Amino acid sequence: MKTTRIIILLITLVTILYCCVATLQKTTVYNYVGTDKCQSCHQKEFELFKTSDHYHAMDTVSAETVKGDFNNSQFIYHGDTAFFYKKNGDHFVRTTDSTGEEGFKSAILSAEATTAVFGKI
Repeated sequence: MKTTRIIILLITLVTILYCCVATLQKTTVYNYVGTDKCQSCHQKEFELFKTSDHYHAMDTVSAETVKGDFNNSQFIYHGDTAFFYKKNGDHFVRTTDSTGEEGFKSAILSAEATTAVFGKI
């Protein structure tokens, strides 16, 4: 009698577990489809997007695309300082916080690169 109850309990638990696992929803993985796909349906929004700083954030680095002053200039905001400079044709930003502690350096590389590198350099 006791063995029968244990077997029934085990079968019930296995059935419940199986139902839970079998009914898990599959997660859809979305991939970036590119701006061409978006603009086919959202032409007005895409035209506005092309004029935004966000659109140009990953432009190839050149004299025409770099908007900031990288001639050894600095910007202070709430005690945090950002130093903008060039070295060997590359553009860099170095930050310090209000206590003078160095925050991070980022290299905005030359024309071959299209993205910025952030972190301790």
